[in-house]
Amino acid sequence: VGAAGFAFLVGSVLLSQNRPRYVALAEASPPQTRAWLMAAGAFGLLAGLQTINSTLDIVMIGIMRSREEVGIYKIAVTAASLTVFGLQVINIVIMPRIAHLHAGGEIRAMQALVTATARLILLAAGLASLVLIVFGKWLIGYAFGADFVAGYPALVVLTLGQLANAAFGSVGLLLNMSGHERFTLVGVAIACVANVCLNFLLIPPFGILGAATATAVTLVIWNVVLYWQVWRKLGIDSAAVRLMKTRAL
Repeated sequence: VGAAGFAFLVGSVLLSQNRPRYVALAEASPPQTRAWLMAAGAFGLLAGLQTINSTLDIVMIGIMRSREEVGIYKIAVTAASLTVFGLQVINIVIMPRIAHLHAGGEIRAMQALVTATARLILLAAGLASLVLIVFGKWLIGYAFGADFVAGYPALVVLTLGQLANAAFGSVGLLLNMSGHERFTLVGVAIACVANVCLNFLLIPPFGILGAATATAVTLVIWNVVLYWQVWRKLGIDSAAVRLMKTRAL
């Protein structure tokens, strides 16, 4: 809480110092309370579903299997998340640019930016995946001890799922920054339901490997649904490897 409060204060100071003069002098536009409340509600539900989706497998392992498996699996999940570190960083960087290009109707420039960043995201994820798959067993054993090496197969499956996640590019960001956050919400809700069903079916017989498989498949479902919505609503192909012809061009 202290760190969040400090970051807020620093951000507020930086914003006040760097706000363009024309923003301060511009006349206030009429409030759009209804639109803002609807967007806030969608983003709130989206954040909640994403939190549920990211912890559901761990909770279900704790219910259906042993606490020891929870600890081993948690290490695998944390390590595999490093695969999409590049996606998270690049999304923060391009977020305002995407909103600006969409507002200006610059679809061609938007497609060029999305394709270039998606390939950069995939390259970073590919390098991270290679390290985790080749050296993951040694890294887990060195950092956490021999007992946790049992999570290596789950780490490989989760890493491949995150690699697929990276390959589809910034699907959620594109929808959220273009006023289509409700479609992101629908996609995440579908993935959440699939995650529950797959974990329920796969954890009892396969343990943490079943949970990893359920999570990886859920990531693919999530991205396929959002990828289709990006192309349908914006006419843009968000993937690193172009799969569909961009309608806007």
